[in-house]
Amino acid sequence: MLKSLFLLVSLLTAHEKGAEGASKETTETYVELQPLIIPVVKGDQVFAFVRILVHVMTKDATSIYPFKPYEPILRDRFFADVYGALCDQWLPGQQPNQDTLEKRLQRVADHIVGPDKLRVFIAHFYFYKPEKK
Repeated sequence: MLKSLFLLVSLLTAHEKGAEGASKETTETYVELQPLIIPVVKGDQVFAFVRILVHVMTKDATSIYPFKPYEPILRDRFFADVYGALCDQWLPGQQPNQDTLEKRLQRVADHIVGPDKLRVFIAHFYFYKPEKK
């Protein structure tokens, strides 16, 4: 009888902890994507590298959980968009504009999940140009 009572209490405790974990998971309002490390190719050589840390959050402070399946798609499309912009449109000798890149990423997210659902911002931006030897 004592073992049964202990098992019942253990199961109820585990269930409550699981419910707490689920509520924490659904109350997260943003996600930090894995950093994007993008080579800037000019001609036939790598001219520089850009490292971007992107945060994606819900615009209305609701749970990010329904948008979690989009995370790998967003990361892939963000990489492709920034790579194309830096390799095709960026002029060497100028620092890439973080605000412009953030607006581009926002347009990509709006296209994938729909407008006014997610907000994209660049949490960390690092441009590295190796010195020529």
